[in-house]
Amino acid sequence: MSVKRQFFSNIIGIGFIDGLNLLIPLLTIPILARVLDAEEYGVYLLITTIIMFGYTFVDYSSNYVGVRQLSQTTDSIEQGGIFLNHFFYRVLFSFLFIFIAFIVGTYIYNEQVVFLILSIGGPFLLGYAFTNTWFYIGTQSTYTLACFTVLAKVVHLIVILLYVKSPDDLSLALHSLSIPTLLSGCALLFLIFSRYKVSFVNLTTMLNNALEELREGGNVFIGLLAPNLYNTLPLVIAAAFYSKFDYALLASAIKVASVIVIVQNILAKSVFPILSKKNKSHLKKVLIGNLFVAIAMLAALLVIGEWVITTFLGEQYKGAYNYLIVMAVSAIFIGIANTYGQGFLLANGKDKAYRNITVYCSITSGFIMFASIYFFDLLGFVIGILAARLLLAASLYAAYRREIVT
Repeated sequence: MSVKRQFFSNIIGIGFIDGLNLLIPLLTIPILARVLDAEEYGVYLLITTIIMFGYTFVDYSSNYVGVRQLSQTTDSIEQGGIFLNHFFYRVLFSFLFIFIAFIVGTYIYNEQVVFLILSIGGPFLLGYAFTNTWFYIGTQSTYTLACFTVLAKVVHLIVILLYVKSPDDLSLALHSLSIPTLLSGCALLFLIFSRYKVSFVNLTTMLNNALEELREGGNVFIGLLAPNLYNTLPLVIAAAFYSKFDYALLASAIKVASVIVIVQNILAKSVFPILSKKNKSHLKKVLIGNLFVAIAMLAALLVIGEWVITTFLGEQYKGAYNYLIVMAVSAIFIGIANTYGQGFLLANGKDKAYRNITVYCSITSGFIMFASIYFFDLLGFVIGILAARLLLAASLYAAYRREIVT
């Protein structure tokens, strides 16, 4: 398959999936913000934030190391072996994350939140592990992935539209997200086993292969996990110390600003298999694409951002606008970081360099973040995010310059 054809195939399939991940929240957020009261809506956003945090653990390094491995072979038996090596730890980590989140949650949240972490997070993350997005991207089967993912999202939307009518329906709203994800994941898993004739070997061999993949992907995992020190972790902790309404303002702004990030991620996922084949000639185009998306959407939000907030969420969420604009500005630096971090360092197997940079930047940014929240309350979170993303983008670009010079 030509580079151009592979890119457009990936971007259509991934764009359809992530576009739906963008569209569904845009449709459900205004409904939930009005139907659920501020406190219940804050709980909804908290649970989804915790679940998204779990993605990093479940994926470990499969989204990069796994895809990179798949891009180097077209043999279905070899691809099936690669799948099995990563699948083993993905399932294990989904259970492990929920267990840890449940234990930690008992100390900082009320009983309702703790119960939802277990009852919603368990099936959702297991379904996410079964979905194996990385494998479908690596084998260029994104259309199949899109069909089942779309079906799960549509079911969620229908339930929200027809059956979620009051704050008492919070559990229903969350279950309509987790159960369809689990069912579609089971279907996608079945297709992998049947198409690639994946066969289980003995448990010892599976464990040894999984451990080898964990060792190989350790640098990537640490590099991907580290930004949570300034990103997800402070947001989850803040939920225990601020009112649910104030938290809902911040979380709503983050959700709206994530539109930019989702579009950037579509581009990053689409080009990663291509760049993993040592094709550096497209890196400048990737950077231009990322910057164009971020700047164009920032300009739009500067003009209509407040209208978007009040129209979709209601007048009581007007205070989210300031958070939204700062988050949108910071997305410019996400585009730069994605280009030189994923598009260059990870695509070329420079996992250790990527890890060192992200860990350094994340520890530094973590201190900046907590100091910023201490002095500026929740506004400090978005200020800290802006500083963190600027530092990461500058550091990754500097690493890129050092590599091409040497």
